[in-house]
Amino acid sequence: MRKTHAKLCARDAQICKALTDAEIFADLFNGSIFRGEQVIAPEQLVRCGEKQTVQVKAGSDSVRDLQRIRDVKMQMRCLDDTGNQEAILAVEAQREIHYGMPVRSLLYDGIDYSDQMQRREKYNKNIHNLKTSAEFMSGMTEKDRLVPVLTLVLYYGEQKNWMKPKDLHDMLDFTDKLMPWKKEFPNYALHLVSSDTVDARNFKTGLREVFELLKVCHDRKLLNKVLKENKNHYSHLSRERTELVSIFLDIPVLREKQNEGEEGAVNMCTAIEEMVRDGEQRGEKRGEKRGEKRGEKRGEQRGEKRGEQRSLQLVRRLLEKNRIEDILRMTEDEEFRKQLFHEDGL
Repeated sequence: MRKTHAKLCARDAQICKALTDAEIFADLFNGSIFRGEQVIAPEQLVRCGEKQTVQVKAGSDSVRDLQRIRDVKMQMRCLDDTGNQEAILAVEAQREIHYGMPVRSLLYDGIDYSDQMQRREKYNKNIHNLKTSAEFMSGMTEKDRLVPVLTLVLYYGEQKNWMKPKDLHDMLDFTDKLMPWKKEFPNYALHLVSSDTVDARNFKTGLREVFELLKVCHDRKLLNKVLKENKNHYSHLSRERTELVSIFLDIPVLREKQNEGEEGAVNMCTAIEEMVRDGEQRGEKRGEKRGEKRGEKRGEQRGEKRGEQRSLQLVRRLLEKNRIEDILRMTEDEEFRKQLFHEDGL
């Protein structure tokens, strides 16, 4: 089966910027983790700094700062008068499969939890809330609770599926002796979100079209089938949805067409057809150029080979006639060499 990739090279910075939109961020979690149920409202979300810093002990008396930077991070706050945090939500956007992602994500979540513990310890000490040795040791009381942290790994890469690693155990080398006890070792599973793990119908924003097209963009036949079956929908796509699709699939022609049609509606079917056609034409031109270069190179090589054979033949004839001086002279005098070729009919 002939395959034509519709997707080019998604711009990671633009994708992260798009995900900072509260409506899209909430839709990503609602459509993937909560399977379409509207658990998170956009107005609950407050963006917080992606840079994480936590102090860890490096020795008996010294401490050092451990810093990490997330892609996108939001606080989910209650809509009541308290405005208390309900959860910390984060997204790691991946165009390439990251073979250390379980450890990386575990570290990110661990820093968030450690930061909460340090803040809680500082608060408890300031109000003299620590009474027992156990409380002083942990900095927390028995009733203290932390805000849950949830990290999504959003994969939108060229490879259709993210097969492994999907959890920490996928990264661990269990020997035959330990394999029966594998479940006793704590695991950490990724919340992997890709076109292969979600139902595109669960999304309310342009993420629906994004996941629907990401699932088939690796194969032109499948892509054309989806566009044909949903022609009316994709022929009148809103500006907002078009913008999101153009970012994830990097379709420049969509951006150019955003001002066409009533109220910014865009015919995505036409745009994608143009993109694929342009890609094929570029591929044909690159193939022609490569063919020309290969032809020129082969011609040069054949010319060089014929020149070498011609020179060797001339040298043999001169040796037969014991014309050693002429052989030496022809290596330095090009005109003399041409004269000898003419004389011998070479």
